[in-house]
Amino acid sequence: MPFMPEQSPFICCDTQRCRVFAFQTALEDNKISLFGDSKTVIGTVHLHNDEQLQEFPKSNADWAAGKEVELVAICRVRRHSKLLGEEVSFQPLLESWDAYVVLWVEWSDGVAYRLASGEVDKEAWEGMALEDVALVLV
Repeated sequence: MPFMPEQSPFICCDTQRCRVFAFQTALEDNKISLFGDSKTVIGTVHLHNDEQLQEFPKSNADWAAGKEVELVAICRVRRHSKLLGEEVSFQPLLESWDAYVVLWVEWSDGVAYRLASGEVDKEAWEGMALEDVALVLV
């Protein structure tokens, strides 16, 4: 039988975290918009249900009403989408962008509990005041 390392209910890694402000999106969905220091949208997080959504102010609320959330990066991705061009060609036009997949977490006794996941624009994430963190997820 092959060697099997001892299993743990935790996932661990070294990553970075930051705090941002969040508001409900203008759309009727379970997403929140994430705002950086410059008060511009840097990404979104998809919530699990309406109950979570009600914790956040509407998008037209005063800036001071924004709810602060802590995000941790779990990976970097490159997204591609096809563009509609005027010319028909055999090569589809692609638009691509880089982002970080993030988790909205809350901590208890040194363990991070995931509340939701989303994406933040790569340049916006790297421009934030990031803090190194040893992430332990349940």
